[in-house]
Amino acid sequence: MTIHRFIVSKRHIDEANARITLTNANQVHQISRVLRAKPGETFELLDGDGNLYICILSQISRNQVVAEISSFTHEPKDTTRPQINIVLALLKGDQFELSIQKLSELGVTSITPCMTQHTVVRLKEADLEKRYERWLSIATEATEQSEGFYLPQLNSLSSFDQVLKELASNTDALNIFLAEREQSPPLLHLLEQGVKSDSTKAINLIVGPEGGFSDQEFELARSLDFQFASLGKRVFKAGTASITAAAAVNFFLDNMLFKRNIGTA
Repeated sequence: MTIHRFIVSKRHIDEANARITLTNANQVHQISRVLRAKPGETFELLDGDGNLYICILSQISRNQVVAEISSFTHEPKDTTRPQINIVLALLKGDQFELSIQKLSELGVTSITPCMTQHTVVRLKEADLEKRYERWLSIATEATEQSEGFYLPQLNSLSSFDQVLKELASNTDALNIFLAEREQSPPLLHLLEQGVKSDSTKAINLIVGPEGGFSDQEFELARSLDFQFASLGKRVFKAGTASITAAAAVNFFLDNMLFKRNIGTA
């Protein structure tokens, strides 16, 4: 029998009384109306930070679902695996939301939206909070669907210059600037050359907007010693590029760690 899984906010977890209360309207609707769950059924509830609670539903109403915690486990982060952090320029239409969904399914560590010189989308401060809530909801649902234990960290909207300078200060990270139409080595080659030991703690991928990076942004990346990488001869949409790059890094790390564990690397 399938055990359904939901990620809940930590503030709704009452460990002292072994109880979790779900108030998210979408989750309450999914449990009560779509799944037609009944008291006594078992669900898996997570906090998005590696903690999993096996729960028994006790109360179901229109506005909330109450579950009693029957057991608890913690999934520690794999410290042998570098973090995957994505810096992605805001994209028009639903492309940014699609990227968040797929990057969350792939289990990236963080997603940082940024503004570049060619970014088309301009958000007002009042709209940004609502948009952020939607992004978090999309990331949560994607993490639930892919049975992940950790939600990606959704960072606040930043300027391109600020993000690059912060990343450049991190000496144990591999900073990769994805550049279309550049005479750059393949992404896989950079990973093979740059991820050789446990000293690499993070792989940071920088992806531009629909119009690409400006000459000034290329020069800034070069001045900060970013590595330039290509995803091949085809020119992808920005959203596709972020997903393709994250998937490639995931597969590379899985393969590298597999070889290391069986003694062939």
